[in-house]
Amino acid sequence: MHYRTTRAVVGAAALLAGLAIAGCSKDSPTGPTSLSVAAHFDSLYVAAIAAHTHGDSTRAAVLSFMELATAYGAVPTTVSVTTATGVEQWKGVALEVADTSTTASANVQYLAATYSDANVTNVMYSAMQIGTASADTVAILLAADTIEVTGAGTAAATLLSDGGACTVATGLTNPSIAAGANFVCNIATMQFAANVTFPATAGVDASLQSIAYAAVSMKGPRFTTGSP
Repeated sequence: MHYRTTRAVVGAAALLAGLAIAGCSKDSPTGPTSLSVAAHFDSLYVAAIAAHTHGDSTRAAVLSFMELATAYGAVPTTVSVTTATGVEQWKGVALEVADTSTTASANVQYLAATYSDANVTNVMYSAMQIGTASADTVAILLAADTIEVTGAGTAAATLLSDGGACTVATGLTNPSIAAGANFVCNIATMQFAANVTFPATAGVDASLQSIAYAAVSMKGPRFTTGSP
């Protein structure tokens, strides 16, 4: 896969957040597990916005994606992550945005974030776009909350199944959670895998120079436009 710049990852996060939030109804709240995680990510987002640094701006963008996924029903999945020093148990959240208006080949964008702890101290964010002619992937590591490192390697994503309609959490501060009516949202099961290396960077633990995980299933929102 080709890896673009960190700026492209943040841009993808903002673009997909803007696209995806237009899709789900706001009729009822999610279950308590999903809601409590979304509320926690919301508090982390508010703190990042208040910090007003470049690193915190990137953190806020990634947290917005993570909050969006959980606000629409995703529950974090345990992911066995292999770092440069061994296997660790991280968590992962994901979503998909798909233009299904044509049957020949849908334009699909998958987003996944795997993170080391509840406060998202270290998080690897991957965005995978699959179109008619090519696949494009970007990945960044945010280490020690705000240190950005661009990765190189491979990542893969696929849709396994499409389920029932999303519901959306209420009472969140993040403005990107506001809903519209132009898209359809279902809770889907997706499969992700990644094997990414990162250059040695001041302030970043050396174990994070390599982050990989084998194929793992995650449930998250699937936002679609057109006829599925």
